[in-house]
Amino acid sequence: AIAFCQYSLLSKEKEVRYLSSLSLGILFFELALLERNTGVQKIHLGNALQFFKMAKGIVGIDQHTLLYLALIEVARDDLMGSAVYLTRAAYYTKKPRPLFFALSQIYLKFGMERVSLFYFKKAAKKSRTSESPAYQY
Repeated sequence: AIAFCQYSLLSKEKEVRYLSSLSLGILFFELALLERNTGVQKIHLGNALQFFKMAKGIVGIDQHTLLYLALIEVARDDLMGSAVYLTRAAYYTKKPRPLFFALSQIYLKFGMERVSLFYFKKAAKKSRTSESPAYQY
């Protein structure tokens, strides 16, 4: 699977390159989650990070890449780094409510009550003002 995706990165088709780099990022992220050796885990996370950044470079910013970048930061024990990507992802998705709630919890954990309340209110506002039932969780 890795060799096929790496070969696909050479494609002239933008979408094929994007999907291949995203697939490789997901693959290395999952390998990192399965790995017990922290040194090897860091290598896999580094590889995943590079492929997700490559995907972002091919198509620009999209919610999927930003969410995986946030997950990598969590796996690296960097919640504030994760918050940066979650904040950006919240503005690229049609359903930001769960991301605003996650941001509220992250900032609460760091003792930043005002920032936490800001995101909590944004999540609550999205659920009240949206006409779409998709926002109702």
